Amino acid sequence: MKTETLLYLGAGLLIAMLLLGVISMPNTFYDRMAKAIMEFEGYFEGSISYQNNNPGNLKFRGQAGSTGADSQGHAIFTTFQDGYRALINQIRLMFGGSSIYNPTMSLYQVFSKYAEGNSREYAEFVAGRLGVSPQASLQEIAGSYTV
Repeated sequence: MKTETLLYLGAGLLIAMLLLGVISMPNTFYDRMAKAIMEFEGYFEGSISYQNNNPGNLKFRGQAGSTGADSQGHAIFTTFQDGYRALINQIRLMFGGSSIYNPTMSLYQVFSKYAEGNSREYAEFVAGRLGVSPQASLQEIAGSYTV
């Protein structure tokens, strides 16, 4: 087999094992939220987010480790780790405030900015994975967890 094929197979196996819970990622609150976002985005071998090493399907904004954008404006990262770090940074910005997000926003409001059309379902999915209400503000969620 070609080296490239083996790398893709290995990465696919790692992702499957992460999503199936055979191995685990660090379990900070941000990691739990990132895993929920990855799951909702359909991160699997062959998906757009997989091809772009972009588990959060983040739009390109010149993130560290990104090499440009695909035809839909999603960031393309050199490695999965670069894409995952960018997703964690995006989550930190949500909780820490930015020009788009602020701590008084509910998950419904956050995902109306993050998602492109299915924001209500997205917020409810992530809230369910985190065990919080989608109406909870980021401040309330942060008070319940160590973020």
